[in-house]
This record gives sequence, structure tokens and C-alpha cells, in this order.
Amino acid sequence: MRMGRMLIGFALIASLVGCGGGGGGTTGSTDILSGPSAPTGVVVTSSASKNTISWQSVSGATSYNIYWSTTPGVSKTNGTKITNASSPYVHSGLIDNTRYYYVVTAVKDGIESDISTEQQITSSKVVALDAQGDSVIAIKSDGTVWTWGHLNNYNNYSTQLDSTSPKMVAALSSVSKVAAGLSHYVALKSDGTLWAWGDNTFGQLGDGTTTSSAIPVRANISDVVEIAAGELFTVAVKRDGTVWAWGWNGSTGNLGYGVSAANDYKTNPVQVLNVSNIVSVKASTHAMAIKNDGTLWAWGNNSSGQLGDGTKVNRPAPVNIASITNVAKIAIGPSSTYAVKQDGTVWSWGYDVYDVLSDTGGFKLQVHHVNFERRLRVVSGS
Repeated sequence: MRMGRMLIGFALIASLVGCGGGGGGTTGSTDILSGPSAPTGVVVTSSASKNTISWQSVSGATSYNIYWSTTPGVSKTNGTKITNASSPYVHSGLIDNTRYYYVVTAVKDGIESDISTEQQITSSKVVALDAQGDSVIAIKSDGTVWTWGHLNNYNNYSTQLDSTSPKMVAALSSVSKVAAGLSHYVALKSDGTLWAWGDNTFGQLGDGTTTSSAIPVRANISDVVEIAAGELFTVAVKRDGTVWAWGWNGSTGNLGYGVSAANDYKTNPVQVLNVSNIVSVKASTHAMAIKNDGTLWAWGNNSSGQLGDGTKVNRPAPVNIASITNVAKIAIGPSSTYAVKQDGTVWSWGYDVYDVLSDTGGFKLQVHHVNFERRLRVVSGS
């Protein structure tokens, strides 16, 4: 009998020691045997041929694993494993326009957690971009649109869209072309519809209102094939070669519909006069358009000779820049214009503030050939 009581006593002591003692024994046993929780806050972003995976840290975790696949439903058994990953992790060498799926696990004391919520993204690269002032807009090969920088906030509204790193515009897809204005963005979808967002003080979004919008709104125009964003106005070329504009017109006649008047603006598209068969258009404080015959047409602000017609006279309707022909491409700034001819030579005019057009700077009212060999010698000091 005495021996039985002793055995029972030893059993009770062993039970208490094994459980960690007292009422806290069960909790101690669970801490030792349980693994870490699954990572949360998993985010995947994409750039040229690579994806970046990031997640929130898990308490006590000593390492993390990533499992990925090009088909949904990734698990520890069917996914390709990346061990000892740290957040953010760059997954490189990927195939553009391919959808990738990811889950993340945490490891603590040799025990791996359950998988995180699956995230997916299409690996893509930037295929086109535009910039004006302090803002940039880009299209990726998957048709998504990204913006960054600072939009000038004419009504203290556009700062909502400011970002120091690329930010995807969630409401847009299947975008083929983009343009950045001084305070607004414009995007052309593959179906020919035009969408705009940002400041709308002067109707530059083209939706018939002056209501600004942080999300894209559809402009009142269709069948569009080319777009450009001026500082405070927008220009579009329709499939039939006609040109339309809206937003700030003012005394410089930026919209090209033949009228110049202080405080004049249009919230709906108006047709630009004197031009047809247009294949390309650019805009800043003024606008330039190339016809299918290689001729160049210009309108709007000409205070620095940026139209290239040999004067500083503003043009409320397009004029032909007869001194240059066979134009293939154009690029413009607030006070200057640049053209590439079909033979590959570069020509420019307007205000040469940084001595880009010549060695002397100043105003160049006439179309001026840019001698790159000469300019390189000047820059290098030889």
C-alpha cells in the first residue's frame, strides 16, 4: 500500500514538471510545439522582367520562404521554393506578360508556418511614358498605368495624386497611350476612349464639367488614336485625322479653334481649324501637329518663338511651318520645339535657355539645325 502511494506521488510530480508546473503548464507546452503564424500584408509589384515581393514581419520568425508558380493555387508541394528570403525580395529573370502567383511562409525554431494569402501579378515592363513639369506617367506592357511626381495644384486638389514612387492607377486597363499635363493626366484606351484625371479647373479633363477627379473620368470624345496634354489643356486626334482640343484657351489661343480671349476655356472638345490627316500631336504651352505628308502645323502660345514661324505672334489657329518638311517626330517644351526629319536630322527653335540649340542661346525664331557633333565638342570642351 505504501509503495502504491509513493508511485502515485511520483506520477503527480512528473505530470507537474512535464506541464511546466501549475496552471501555466498547458501554455508553455503549446509555445514549444506551435510554429509561427503565416505572414500577412504580402504585396507584389512588377517591373522589367522582375517582381518584388514584400510582407510584414512575423514575431519570432528567423527566416522566410517564398513559393511561386505560373498557375493559381500555389502550395508548399506544387510551388517552386525560394528559401531564406527577406522582405522585399526581388524575383528576377521572369518572362514579360506572364502571370505569376506567390505565397510566403515564416520559419521559427525549424517549424514552418502555413502559407500566406496568395498574391498574383503579371510581370511587365514600361513601354511608354510622358512627363511635364514635375509629373510622370507610364504604361507597362500589361496595359496598366503608373504615375509619380507632383502635379501642380491650381485648386489645391492635385496634391492627392502626388507620389514619390510609381503608383498604379487601379481604375484603368488596356491603355495604349498616355500623356502628362501640368495638373492632369490623360490615357487612351485600346477601344479609342479617352480618360483623364487630376485638376479640372479649366475643363482640361473634357467631361463637360470643371469638377476635378482623383480617378479617371471619360472625356466626351471617341474613336481617338493620338493624344497630347498641354499645361492646362488636352489635344486628341481622331481616327479620321481631325484634331480636337479642350481646357484652357486664353489669349494665346491654345485650343486652335480660331478664338483668343482672356479667361476663355472649353469643358468639351472643340475642333481645331485648318488641319486634317494628322498623324501625331504634341502639346505644352503651345501645340504642334504632323500631317501624313510630313508637313508641320503649329498653334497657341508663341511668346518665345516656339511655333517656328519666324515671329513671336500667338496663333489661335494652326499655321504651317513652311521652313521644315518631311517631319517624322516632334517633342516640345514650354518655350521650345524639337523635330526629327525623315533623314534623321534634328531641328529646333524657340528659347534656347540652356544653349541646346546653339552656342549663343537666346531666342531662335527660325527653324535651326542642331549639329550634334558640334554640340558634343562644345560640351566636352574640345
